[in-house]
Amino acid sequence: MEERRGYRRSALVYYLKVHDADSGELLGHLADITPQGLRVVGHDLALVPHRRYRLRIEMPEQYRDAGDPVLEADCLWSGPDVNPDLHAAGLRFADLDPVRQQTVEDLIHLLGLAI
Repeated sequence: MEERRGYRRSALVYYLKVHDADSGELLGHLADITPQGLRVVGHDLALVPHRRYRLRIEMPEQYRDAGDPVLEADCLWSGPDVNPDLHAAGLRFADLDPVRQQTVEDLIHLLGLAI
C-alpha cells in the first residue's frame, strides 16, 4: 500500500485516554499523532468510519493546567491493530482553527517522540 501521509507520525511517551467529549465514554488510547490526525487503539474500540467525533484527550496531571483538549476528527478507517488483542482507528482532524492547530502541535511537542 502506498504511503499517503504528509507528516511523520509521533509515537507518544504517554498513551493518553481518548474520550467521546459528548458522552464521556472512553474510546481508547492515543497511539500516535500528526498535525493532520491521530490513531486510537483499544480493546473494545467501536469507532465508525465516515463519522465525525468530538474527542477529549485526557492529559497527564502535569499538563492539566489548560484542561483537556477537545478536538473534532473524522474517522477514516477502523479495524484490527498489529497487536491482535487490540483494534485501531485512524482519524483526521476536522475544522482546526489556529488555536486548535496550536493545541495539536503542543501535544506533539510536549508528549511526542518523532519516529
